[in-house]
Amino acid sequence: EDPSFQLRFLRFNFYDVHRSVRQMMDFLKVKATYFGEDKVAREITPEDLDDEDMKLLLSGLYHVQADRDQSGRIIAYLTTDMLGRCKLENLIHVVYYVCNNVLIPIPEVQTKGVVVVVYDVTKPGEKFVMPGFNFTRTWGKATASFPLRRASLHFCLKTDIGNLALYNALLKGSMDILPEHARVRTRLHYGTDIEIQYYLRSHGIPTRTCPLDLDGNFRRDILNTWFEKHKAEIEAAKHNGDVPSGHPSLPQAASAEGGCAPVVAVPTSDSVDATSAGMLPYPQILLNNRQPSPQDVLLGRGWKLQNHEGNIRFRQLVEAKRSAYENTPRMQKREFAGNLARLLHGRGVRFWKKTEDGEWVEGTVEDAQKKVGELFRSMRRDKPL
Repeated sequence: EDPSFQLRFLRFNFYDVHRSVRQMMDFLKVKATYFGEDKVAREITPEDLDDEDMKLLLSGLYHVQADRDQSGRIIAYLTTDMLGRCKLENLIHVVYYVCNNVLIPIPEVQTKGVVVVVYDVTKPGEKFVMPGFNFTRTWGKATASFPLRRASLHFCLKTDIGNLALYNALLKGSMDILPEHARVRTRLHYGTDIEIQYYLRSHGIPTRTCPLDLDGNFRRDILNTWFEKHKAEIEAAKHNGDVPSGHPSLPQAASAEGGCAPVVAVPTSDSVDATSAGMLPYPQILLNNRQPSPQDVLLGRGWKLQNHEGNIRFRQLVEAKRSAYENTPRMQKREFAGNLARLLHGRGVRFWKKTEDGEWVEGTVEDAQKKVGELFRSMRRDKPL
């Protein structure tokens, strides 16, 4: 009954109600299977993790980086050292806890997504232990139920014999089944640890707080500081009575004044139409002193808006898709425009419009779909194929 819990799934599925409900049911089944039906209705806490779970959690399997990337997104590392050496049940316990108790509650993760870095830590002369097919399939099915949006995915592979790079065919097959918006944000990096970390920096990922040094060794001084900070937040919340026992505190977005300003959802005027179409409207998000980024699209008239970098790139993308749109049956053109709008949204592009007070607010998915359709029709009138 917690609205924030349901909102996580709606945000992940771009407010598609039916997909959100199906994913939520899968999530609850996974939780009941691996933690017990008695824990389905409450948050999982560190006390629910046994000794083997905690050993795996603190082994360096996961690391939440203190620094963020150039777009302000959270960076999470998954190292390969223990993947083929641990039990499936322990792995799912740890993955569940990191994703659903540490990452997803952060508002920025729900809106911007998280940057995931899969880092091969195999040493020269060592052999990478590949998890079995059933192990990998079950793990993937469980994590697919988590409403964690991956803004980008980086595979960092060594070129030495015996490591994960030998499984390139498997990695390529895994990438091929990803949705399009995920494939374009997936990168494979090969080389030594120095080269790999250079590649990460070129993608806006700082390495100052990377969990591995330039020789590929774990940096024990910072390895689990993220978890210690997380536990301290839980204890502080319990002590202050801010949240129920076992519920981690939710970080808030920082305001321009340096304080914390909550994200405010503003009801939209087209709620009835959107809901009747089987979709909940994407809420307008009003952020204190928030301005659109260069990649975003500004809705409205005037040369200044149309010359905005995001609007120019948006027109170029629509122009590239124009032929496919014209060849789409008339009854499916609206769906084509909607899919393109969601693809852009999945790539982090937002559609903005100004209120009467001059504040920028984030438009709805319906606004984006309408804009895409209008641009296609405008191009048809001005430049017939």
